[in-house]
Amino acid sequence: MRVVEPGYESLDPLALPWKQLRRTPQDFPDWHVAKVSSARTVVGMTVAVGGRDERIYFKRSLRRSFVDRLQALVRPSKEWREWNLARAIGAAGVWVPKPLFYGEAFDPSVGCAAVFLATRALEPSWREAKAFFKEHKRYDREWKSLAAFTRRLHDLDIYHADYRSDHVYFDQTRVGVWEDLSAWALIDLDGSRVGEPVKRPARLRALLQLTESLLKSGLTLEQLKEFIAIYDPTGQWGFDAAPIHAEALRNGARH
Repeated sequence: MRVVEPGYESLDPLALPWKQLRRTPQDFPDWHVAKVSSARTVVGMTVAVGGRDERIYFKRSLRRSFVDRLQALVRPSKEWREWNLARAIGAAGVWVPKPLFYGEAFDPSVGCAAVFLATRALEPSWREAKAFFKEHKRYDREWKSLAAFTRRLHDLDIYHADYRSDHVYFDQTRVGVWEDLSAWALIDLDGSRVGEPVKRPARLRALLQLTESLLKSGLTLEQLKEFIAIYDPTGQWGFDAAPIHAEALRNGARH
């Protein structure tokens, strides 16, 4: 089965050289092998759509075990949940990679069932927050904007399950005014949720994840205090930067 956005009917994940991409990614210099695990592969590629070239990312997840196949009978796949999450979050006004193709099929190249999800890549003007802060060690305009965006995200009842700086992007052409919250985007929505109030434990977890992801980029306690002052200007949630920063340091030391 498959669900396809209009104009993308020609996408055929079974025709992609998944095995070669996993084994010898250097043989495909125009492709981006973003993730390889035992059951999952994510690759970026350029496809011709409507007379123009467009960058997309294709994910393949294998259903090798009997348990995987049994679960598929009673609950939607992670990729289908991600398809619906992306559409719901996008409808709320938050930038996410647009889902273009979802499919389930038997993949003869590996001899088992597979699930496929294709999304449109973000434009080149989008920059990963982690890479930016690591390079610049600057926590002012972009940092304030991210704090305001995070507050808006949670107030919209959107919770990202892995709110790390490598899953948050900003558009360098828009972030000049830090209050412009449309400058931010989310990727890797697996496990996230939308439509339920984001309660204090989940908000705290998101702040901790973000802090931990930026410690090696020079994030200080004082800068975290500035973030929380923008995220929670009335003190409604009662967050204290010191224990959050300390726990992030402990977690980082364990890894």
